[in-house]
Amino acid sequence: MAFAPQSLSAGELLNMASEIFADDPVSLTSLQQYGITDALLAARFGSVEQVFKLLKVTPED
Repeated sequence: MAFAPQSLSAGELLNMASEIFADDPVSLTSLQQYGITDALLAARFGSVEQVFKLLKVTPED
């Protein structure tokens, strides 16, 4: 069974992003490596920038 980020709830997506940023640079590129696209984030949160704000992080790129 393949991992499908689009099947995660908004809260699960935020948790996953937080875990990714604990190990990888804070960037959209880091999220995309795990299949989390800007379109998915925009659909769930309105924008990629909103995700960074919710997590209280500053993107590196």
